[in-house]
Amino acid sequence: MSPLSHDLLAKVEKKMKMLLGTTLQERRLFRRIKLKLVAEVSVTGSKETAPTDKVRILDISGNGVRFTSRNSDIYHVGQIVEISIRLPGKSGVKACMKGLGRVVRIQAEPAAGMPSLKNKEVAISLDTPLSFVRSI
Repeated sequence: MSPLSHDLLAKVEKKMKMLLGTTLQERRLFRRIKLKLVAEVSVTGSKETAPTDKVRILDISGNGVRFTSRNSDIYHVGQIVEISIRLPGKSGVKACMKGLGRVVRIQAEPAAGMPSLKNKEVAISLDTPLSFVRSI
């Protein structure tokens, strides 16, 4: 690689890090933000009443959400889900962020002989941007 192209690459990487919080070597386009919020996840596309799972958010990015679930057996990779993240508020105003996503990863079972996990991590990729919903 010539010095000019190396310098150009370094400038592009610096600009990406500044704008997106990531570099060319990182796979993620958006920085993960750790959160401790409660959310409800509904499985869509089911002929039966869609089960709703109360989950705890671990982190969120511009492209996805990672959470823990006690009911991870209701999810499978590729499944479309609706997520509703409750936002903390005061004086009777309720607010949440809602969006549609697709399950991309479910935490694997521990190795044989190890105790089973109560809560498993589930990661979804957002198909639609989260929308803000407020009620009084």
